[in-house]
Amino acid sequence: MPLTEGPIAEEERLADSPLVAKVRRVRFGADTREVALPDGSWDLLFVRRGDGPLMVIQTGQIAAPLDVDSRAGDEMLTIAFKPEVYMPRLPGRLTFGQGVVCPVD
Repeated sequence: MPLTEGPIAEEERLADSPLVAKVRRVRFGADTREVALPDGSWDLLFVRRGDGPLMVIQTGQIAAPLDVDSRAGDEMLTIAFKPEVYMPRLPGRLTFGQGVVCPVD
């Protein structure tokens, strides 16, 4: 999908990898509340809040819609992995319904 502008500038595409469902890049131009819907995937989020440091968050699958608040200037790159992809260091049973901040070295 091409880059769309407005309060949210975003680009989303299917992945070239058989392990990844989709990749999304977004920049928020205004305070925004999005709703994350259950889609069976788990994600790696690369998030920068305004001018703050880069954070990496591994999210698990969710069972119900989840409100996600972002502020103007926030940026995010999301890699949505297919449900059958296994992360041995942090398996899905430990991340179900939540996100875990990963160290950035």
